[in-house]
Amino acid sequence: AFSHSSSSIMIGKIQGNIVDILYAPLNAFEITMALNLAACTRSLMIAITCIVVFNFIDEMEYYNLFYIFIFTFFGAFILSSIGIIVGLYMKQLLLLQFILYSCVNTTYDNGWTQLFNGNDLTGWEILNGKAEIKVSNNEIIGKTVENTPNTFLCYKKDYRDFILEFEVNIEEDINSGVQIRSNTLTEYRNGVVHGYQIEIDPSERAYSGGVFDEQRRGWLYDLSENKNGREAFKVNEWNKFHIEAIGDTIRTWVNGVHCSYFVDSISDSGFIGLQVHGVGGMTKPDKYVKFKNVKIKTENFDDDLWSIRDDLKIINLKYEKKKVY
Repeated sequence: AFSHSSSSIMIGKIQGNIVDILYAPLNAFEITMALNLAACTRSLMIAITCIVVFNFIDEMEYYNLFYIFIFTFFGAFILSSIGIIVGLYMKQLLLLQFILYSCVNTTYDNGWTQLFNGNDLTGWEILNGKAEIKVSNNEIIGKTVENTPNTFLCYKKDYRDFILEFEVNIEEDINSGVQIRSNTLTEYRNGVVHGYQIEIDPSERAYSGGVFDEQRRGWLYDLSENKNGREAFKVNEWNKFHIEAIGDTIRTWVNGVHCSYFVDSISDSGFIGLQVHGVGGMTKPDKYVKFKNVKIKTENFDDDLWSIRDDLKIINLKYEKKKVY
């Protein structure tokens, strides 16, 4: 009970956000009670196991069971509370914190790499446009501005095969997307960002999760024939995207709903980019798009591949291998 609560709190301190560890918007009291309950539950399960074992060894008086449960629960609650206090206020347990943090990295991350650290735009660069992009509350926030083309916040590393996940929250009257396997080359249209774009579309068209070939061929996979996919995205709410780009196959999911599945070989690697659309068409000025929890996995995919809809249309656009732009 003590180690469960103290380590959970300290790991939360190290990572900078205890709430993220618990996957819920909890306040301090709720966090305390949640940790206490978890610790007490574990202790009770151990006690029950011991009772069953000892009953086989030597029969116990039934009235003793009540005292065992009471002692276990309140003892665990007290020790858990002490653990929370230690985790919150002990400043010098650096070695223990380092060990705990190392353990979390190997189990919680499970091969995933966080592309956004939650604090600043380290590792990213802005290309093409001049939209306002800032970091606040562990979120990347993009704001549309007039008289500038599409703006892309691009991660400064190329990826070939990967699974990408992120969460996005977007207003109405704005369009956005996430570039994958994309490039900017001086010999192609003066360095314009181009490549596969996973669509984020809060309009009535509702093509979020479709795939658009930015500055090249246009729509590769829209959602005109995928009613379930069109209904998956929620405007002004956080939406989780899951993208599998492995070999010549790209598949997308929005909030657990399979949206697109296509095969193409014109680009097999490139960077990840977050788009803030230029003003015009369905995009109006002073509109926001927000991203968080942007992470990628580049190997050992088997445990993280999502189930494929049997009835989903597969589009094959596989080209002969030519010069890639």
